Amino acid sequence: MGQITAFLINLAGCIWTFANTTFATALIGSLAGAFAGAYGAQRIAERSKTKELLLTEIRNTNAAITVASVEKEGLLPDEKNYQNWMDGFVKK
Repeated sequence: MGQITAFLINLAGCIWTFANTTFATALIGSLAGAFAGAYGAQRIAERSKTKELLLTEIRNTNAAITVASVEKEGLLPDEKNYQNWMDGFVKK
């Protein structure tokens, strides 16, 4: 049991010594920066896609409203001729 403990203590010392080198600091910093950059880019892409889908839905709704308005204008007469138009449907 004493040899394993001594080995682990020696290993921990080697790891601590390596972690305090400039190479390890640069490696850990660059990995953290790469992860943060990739995560940020992914979030920006997701937000952009959500905005694009919302904009497409709004445009489709506006087009449907425009088509309905044009159809309404074509089917119903002007206000001046409305009474004459309704007289054709009402039996006297």
